[in-house]
Amino acid sequence: MKISLEPTLIPYNKNKDSSLNVVYSSLNFSKSKIHTLSLREGFDSNLLFLAATCIALTKFTNTSDIFINTKFTTDRESKHVSLHFAEKNRNITVYDYINKLSENISDSSQDSLIQELHFNHVFNDYLEDEKHMSLMICEHSQLYSLKLKFDANKYTYSYIHSFSRSIKKILNGTSQKLKE
Repeated sequence: MKISLEPTLIPYNKNKDSSLNVVYSSLNFSKSKIHTLSLREGFDSNLLFLAATCIALTKFTNTSDIFINTKFTTDRESKHVSLHFAEKNRNITVYDYINKLSENISDSSQDSLIQELHFNHVFNDYLEDEKHMSLMICEHSQLYSLKLKFDANKYTYSYIHSFSRSIKKILNGTSQKLKE
């Protein structure tokens, strides 16, 4: 299946046309907050991170059409799929995003992987993709580590760190709603 829309790409805020300069921006999240939210609402932690990432991408790309490669490993399987998420309603909740993403993942096959996508989301796994931006989320004993790989010749560290903080803010806002 050929998709005619453009791949999701966070707009560059630098324009150096030199060789690739891979840099990482990292943030940590409390594992207990994420697990409490996931268990109470009945969804996988990966979907929560994926929903927060998609919401942040809609804000940074100024479009509701999000194309994202996702690779995740659970106790039972490893899955690598391409998703197209096109939610026009900017007022839906994170829970609505999670439900729609869950449906999209269920409807996708690993054969549908689109190599031209410029944003990768990886949960508890590793992805060898040097040239495209990748968000890697690793589960540790007490926390989740969010690591965003980017090209420092195309983006400033502060710009990318701001994107990471947006994901964290969405996650914190979601866990606050859980308390209400």
